[in-house]
Amino acid sequence: MENKKTTAVIIVVILLIGAGFWYMFSKTSSSNLEDGQASNSDNNASAQTTSSKGTLSTLLSRAGNYTCTLDTIAEDGSKTSGTIYASGGKTSFDFKTQDANGLVTISHVIRDGAVSYSWYDGQTTGIKKAITPTSPVAVAQPKGMVIMINGEAQIESECIPWIPKMSAFTPPQGITF
Repeated sequence: MENKKTTAVIIVVILLIGAGFWYMFSKTSSSNLEDGQASNSDNNASAQTTSSKGTLSTLLSRAGNYTCTLDTIAEDGSKTSGTIYASGGKTSFDFKTQDANGLVTISHVIRDGAVSYSWYDGQTTGIKKAITPTSPVAVAQPKGMVIMINGEAQIESECIPWIPKMSAFTPPQGITF
């Protein structure tokens, strides 16, 4: 009889230890995700992806925390692709534009609600401007570079919910604004 009690106690202890390990590791794997990532259970992209057509300005005015990808091809053959991150009235976007002749320009914009920071790959200076109701969404085209998208450009996008990564809204070091 005492053997059965001892066996039962050992089984209960093993089950409790197993449950404890499961609990610790399930919490650890969720907390080890980097900012801006969601676990598979939190980010079922097929159920939460939204596709839309409209202007870049309309897309950027959406509420919520989301990331969107977009691809456009203009009538002249130029292509623009990009990624947009948004949270709490802040937006960050990175665009790669290729004109019909193959010239590629990569531009970046961070808008924090009050100020817009924009810069281009290969440049050490950027533009910092206060945002007003008439401020353009996309950046002005610098000499020798090509930008094929503006705030009123018609785009198609795919968006998913996003856990904000605040570094996406921080201007880079090494660029003078």
